[in-house]
Amino acid sequence: MKNENESFIQLHEYAKEGKVHYLYFQVAKGRQLFYRKEKKLMLLTERFHFYRRYNIKGIKSVVFYQPPAQPTFYHELINLVVSECVYVRLLYTKLDFLRLANIFGDQCAQKIIASQKAVHVIVSR
Repeated sequence: MKNENESFIQLHEYAKEGKVHYLYFQVAKGRQLFYRKEKKLMLLTERFHFYRRYNIKGIKSVVFYQPPAQPTFYHELINLVVSECVYVRLLYTKLDFLRLANIFGDQCAQKIIASQKAVHVIVSR
């Protein structure tokens, strides 16, 4: 994305030794830039969310490249979306059955994995 000059920030838990204060500064700055829409995309690692649990403002959509290992993360991140029409995409493979089952339940996960459809829509209220 850097090569394409995309406007994005990264929130991750990695900091060099002695640079922890720098990490906190970068996180605060990144969250502010995202909220003010100066950055269009935020890449957030599951591990960062596990350790930090920041309330991130300004989220309009969420894309998971894999179902989260902690099923509560799925719901936590979706609940941060401010838009009335929540846009969530979850990419998965058949190997993600256990993670899907932890999020949606065994029956729903079995139907998703067994289906020949390329796209599934899950509506919750």
